[in-house]
Parts: sequence; structure tokens; C-alpha cells
Amino acid sequence: SWSLAATTSPAVTTTAPAATTTVTASAAPVTVQPESTSAAEPNSKPTFRVIHTITTMHAADGLALDARANLLYCANWGSGVVTASDLGSREVVHRIPAGAGSAGLALDPDQGRLFVSNTKSGDVAVFDTDDFARHDYEPIARLIVGDGAGGIELDTEAGRLYVSRKTAITVFDSQTLDRIDVIEGIASPRGMAIDQGSGLLYVANSNGNSVTLVDPVSLQRVGSIPVGTKPVGVTLDAASRRLYVANSGSDTLSVVDLDSRRVSTVPVGDEPMRAAVDATRGLVYVTNLKSDSLSVVDAESLEQIAEPSVGDAPEVPLVDPATHLVYVSNWYDGNVAVVEGS
Repeated sequence: SWSLAATTSPAVTTTAPAATTTVTASAAPVTVQPESTSAAEPNSKPTFRVIHTITTMHAADGLALDARANLLYCANWGSGVVTASDLGSREVVHRIPAGAGSAGLALDPDQGRLFVSNTKSGDVAVFDTDDFARHDYEPIARLIVGDGAGGIELDTEAGRLYVSRKTAITVFDSQTLDRIDVIEGIASPRGMAIDQGSGLLYVANSNGNSVTLVDPVSLQRVGSIPVGTKPVGVTLDAASRRLYVANSGSDTLSVVDLDSRRVSTVPVGDEPMRAAVDATRGLVYVTNLKSDSLSVVDAESLEQIAEPSVGDAPEVPLVDPATHLVYVSNWYDGNVAVVEGS
């Protein structure tokens, strides 16, 4: 492990994606004015450092935390294997063959199921996590999606699993594993987030530079929110009613107020991929693929307050709400960095 001091970014402004932004989420457009700029406190320089790295396998990607079993799952795209690491020893204890090009993970702790999207084999492998203790790594089912299966989102309340691929989203019943329907008409869907408060599914529309709103009951598109260029990851903070969108093409984080539909823009690192929220500490973490860094954004001021280096091509951040540690998968390093802030 090694220590990395945080760096404070230049003055960051909070703006809308344009002078005004029109959000189409219903029949009537909503005009959004830019939010005011707030300056960071001059002496506020928190430190973030990598305290450990967990060696996984090549092309480390999606992460999932099983607090009950004290395990961290990591999908490794290059090998098609999901590694499970003990959070205490920080050693890999299970290697689970999942498919070709394992990318996204979704965990249902109540059902004891782990869902793994496989980009190359175009399917989702479904595992019973109780089997892992017996070193039984056979999936209980494979759900056929199609070429490019990547983004995955689980709605545990409704019992639905959403899997995005090149031009569509396939919807499954997460209990029976039956296919329900396919949502068409979204250009290059990527990350997704379900919002129980509004009853909507938010989908990053990468080629459309927007977030598409989907009604999960009718499975119809009901609106869109313009964001930055090439959005990849979307992360919901239900407590603050905010949606964080990592825009890989414009090197920004879009912050959407879900009640007013106002959009603020925060400059981050080079090619941001995904975000994770520590609601208790009021921090948002954004992985920057090309700058090999983790942007730390103050959720109140919407300013980047630090940007420590974390590894080669960081993909996915994940916050442990119990310890406030941040786990970051590093694609080319084939590991997961454990980041601590103070």
C-alpha cells in the first residue's frame, strides 16, 4: 500500500450545462437557470490516500459489497471471473467463473443472489451466494440478453432486473428469472439507477448526451434530461433527491436536482466513468479513467476538494457506509484500491 496526499482543484464553478437547460420530463418543458457559485473554504484540505490494494484479476470492473458475508465482489472483464475478497484479510477467497467479459454486478442480499452481466457472451450469470461457502461456483441460471450486455440495475422492491446493451434494455423478473420485456429507442444505454421516490428508472444515454427517464410500470420512455457529453454512470442519492452523472466526454459531473430538475456541472478529472456517494460525510467520489485518479466532490458546495491518484484506469468506486472506506477497481492494474479519507 502507499500514501497519496489529496490535491485541491482550481476554483470550480457550479453551472448548468448551458446558459439555460430545457428538461423534457413531461408535456411541459422546464427551463433551468444556472445555480449560484459557492467558494470552498480556503483552509479545507482533507487528505485521501490508498491504504491497501486487493489483487484481483486483469481488467477489474464492477463491484458489489456483501456486508452480511463481509465480502467484496469484483467483476474481472479480462478473465470472465468474479473474485470475492474478505474485507477483513483483504484477500481473495473465491474465484467464480461467470462468462466472457464480466462487467457489471448486482447483489440481492435478501435472496442471496448475485447477478453478473457478461459483455462478450451477451448474458447474465445468476448465482446463489450460499453456494460459494461450499466452493460451488456453478450459476443457477443464465439470462440471455444479447451482444454488449453491460450495465445492470436491480430493483429489489419491484423484483426487477434491468440490463443494458448496445441499443436496448432487457427487463427480467429477478425472482422467477423470466424475461418481462425489452425497452427500445435509447441510443447507447449505459448506467442505470432506479428511484423509488419518483417511480422512475434513469438511464445514461451515452450517444444522446442525456439521461432518459423510463416508467418502470409501462416500460415506456417518458422524458429526458440533457447532461454532459458521453454520460456513462448514473448514481442516485435518494436522501438528497439528486442524481449524479459522470460525463466521460466532457470531463464533468452533472448534478441533477430531481425535484426541480435543475442541472449543475462540476469539472472533474479526465474521462470520468462512475460516481459513488457517502451521504453521511457529504462526499461524492468520481473515478477518472485517463487521469488515473479519484475526484472527491463536496456535495454541499459542489466543488472538487481533492483528486488523489488511485491506480491505472480506475473504473468503479464503491463506498462502504459502515467504514466510509472507498473501494476503486483499477482496470489495467487488475486490483481494487482501498481509499481512506481524513
